[in-house]
Amino acid sequence: MSPIEFLFNLFANIAGEIVFAILAVIAGIVAFHYRGLASKMWSGRKTTSPGGEMTAHEANGEIYISKKSGKITNLTHNTALDIQPLWSQDGRWLAFQSNRDGGDWNVYVADVNSCRVAQITRIRGTERAIGWDMSGNLHVDLGGSYLTVRLDEIEKKLK
Repeated sequence: MSPIEFLFNLFANIAGEIVFAILAVIAGIVAFHYRGLASKMWSGRKTTSPGGEMTAHEANGEIYISKKSGKITNLTHNTALDIQPLWSQDGRWLAFQSNRDGGDWNVYVADVNSCRVAQITRIRGTERAIGWDMSGNLHVDLGGSYLTVRLDEIEKKLK
């Protein structure tokens, strides 16, 4: 390869890297600019309590409780994402996923009346609440294994 071909290839590679970097910066600026707009428009999963008197819904990374009276309460109040609300059979508790502690998705439970929130799992990876049984126990999928959290353990964490 001649010195001219070498310099041509070198400058072509450098120019390609510069163009790629510029495009990446532009994409980041556009994503950051429209992030707020997207979060205002985004409304996620909605689920009605077993008795039908309340609805839990995701919006802007928070979980809100809407009562038939029209009162809306932010249940989670956290800058992290709180998603996938799941009612207990008696409508007293709401399990959900959040990445509030270190970025991993963990399961939390909130007392709907007091708005107290407790972390249920602290495991690396992604856990999700999959259901409540009639005894009030919470069942959690650990991504390959299964965990049952007894009602008395949940009550103890939320006191």
